[in-house]
Amino acid sequence: MTTAEIRIKLPEGGWMHETSTEFPDAVFRVLSVLSDEDRGVGTLEVESDDIDSVLKELVGDDSDVSFEPLYADERRAVVQFETPTPGIHLVATESGVPPETPFEIRDGVVRMRMTAPRSRISDFVGRLEEMGIGSSVSYMRSVDVDDILTEKQRVLVEKAVEMGYYDTPRRCSLTELADEVGVAKSTCSDTLHRAEENIMNEFMGAGE
Repeated sequence: MTTAEIRIKLPEGGWMHETSTEFPDAVFRVLSVLSDEDRGVGTLEVESDDIDSVLKELVGDDSDVSFEPLYADERRAVVQFETPTPGIHLVATESGVPPETPFEIRDGVVRMRMTAPRSRISDFVGRLEEMGIGSSVSYMRSVDVDDILTEKQRVLVEKAVEMGYYDTPRRCSLTELADEVGVAKSTCSDTLHRAEENIMNEFMGAGE
């Protein structure tokens, strides 16, 4: 398994590139996103000292992206967006490396963190290159799963990946996964949570 951080330069002309470069000091965080070939739907958090202007730019955008404000205060806002061109997130999903959320966008650059087999991360970067989208790898290093997971955790995580539990959208439920490995749903959930905690603790320390 490999952990990596990929920095991606958003294509010029896209709504997120235009807004984030118009307000280079603003921080945009994609909190959640679902995508397929037809559309992408997600939740975006924005932090800025000029939050009203950023929201005006987003909502007043004349592209085919729709926005619905969910919350706003003096420095922070949350909006739901829907776009017919899901782009980078769909490429990541198709490569089998759905990015960890939240991921940040600043001044036209996306910073995504991923944990996946090295070949899938390389495939993702290659697909971006084929689309003419520039990217760079901030770091990439292999993690020995046996060092951070117990045998029980490793077997369960491997089965979860095989059955599509971590796919977007999921191809199997927690109940189906538990039935497949022959454990109670609560045991399955607890084992996965502990395994994910170990993986994420290792992952978050990868750039230190």
